[in-house]
Amino acid sequence: ALPAVQDWIDGAARALAEALADAHALLDLQSVLLGGGLGLHPHFLLAVREAVGRLPSRFRVPVQAARLGRDAGLTGMARWLQDRGGATA
Repeated sequence: ALPAVQDWIDGAARALAEALADAHALLDLQSVLLGGGLGLHPHFLLAVREAVGRLPSRFRVPVQAARLGRDAGLTGMARWLQDRGGATA
């Protein structure tokens, strides 16, 4: 990747890793699934995993690619709404 793009990816990955650490500290997450166009990009996914790996061990949470790919967020929201009785599909 171009240096400016790699710098942006690294900065975004660090910010996300810190947010995931906070969420893990509050919720004791078992894992995090990244989906969507950016979340599934191999360079970004690797950068996030590396940034999480640099955190103190108690803040590390496994990061995986969503199996539903780019539609993971949309599918998850639809299922959530369906489970709550707010939509039918």
